[in-house]
Amino acid sequence: MVSTDKKIDVTGDFLLCNRCGACRAVCPVAGAVGEEWASARGKVELAEAFFRGERLSDEDLRQAFDLCLHCMACEESCPSGVRADEIVMAARAEMARR
Repeated sequence: MVSTDKKIDVTGDFLLCNRCGACRAVCPVAGAVGEEWASARGKVELAEAFFRGERLSDEDLRQAFDLCLHCMACEESCPSGVRADEIVMAARAEMARR
C-alpha cells in the first residue's frame, strides 16, 4: 500500500520568490481571471500565509488553488526556480488534511 501522508516541504520556495511577476505574464488562468490571486505569485503569497497560520477564508483558498491548470508555464518562466506547482499541491494536500 502506498502512503498518502507524504508532506512536501515548500517553505524554501517561499523565500525564493522575488515577486517579479514573470509567472503572471505566462499564466493562462491569471490572463483569463485578471486577478493577482490567480497567478502563481498570488498563490505563493496565499500559500505562505496559509502555512504561517493566518486566518484565511477556506473558500477563497480553495478557489485560488483549484484554479491552477498545472501547466507549469510559471515554473518554466521563473528566474528564481520557484516550484509553484509543488506549492499549490502542498497547500491542497494540507487543506484536505485539515
